[in-house]
Amino acid sequence: MTPKKHDTKPEVKPQPTTAAPTASAPQAQTAKPVEPTKQEKAIKALIIALAESGLRIDANPVTMDGKFALVRPWGPAPTIKIGPSGSYDIIEVRSFAKADLPTMLKAKELYDKRVAREQKKAAEASKPAPAPTTKPESKPIAKETPTARKAKESEQLEKQLAHA
Repeated sequence: MTPKKHDTKPEVKPQPTTAAPTASAPQAQTAKPVEPTKQEKAIKALIIALAESGLRIDANPVTMDGKFALVRPWGPAPTIKIGPSGSYDIIEVRSFAKADLPTMLKAKELYDKRVAREQKKAAEASKPAPAPTTKPESKPIAKETPTARKAKESEQLEKQLAHA
């Protein structure tokens, strides 16, 4: 038999406590300048680019919607959504090639194209349907099934045998 091991617990020694800093001891505080977030940088870049392109911008074009910033630079314009990571999206336009700053500068053009497409579809839908044209009836060509073909071949064979 092997001897049993006795439970040995490590001794817990109390740790010496350090004295709390007193009010008389000055603490070194370094003030770090607050760096703007990616979203703030993207908003600033968009507004500057819109202003440089010669577009008139309203006084307060940015509104926050939860974690997204919605930029509507002028009255009836498409809304540009900027995410927390600085990503761009045009809410009123369903799809576009790239979600980058040059595309966002063309947001109004993309929006106008979409509106024109929708108006064209609505106009086509409101037109009366053209009268159906009558075509001369043609007999549908039925494909011969393998079973029907074998039956036909056996009939022909029987006729040949009967005449012989």
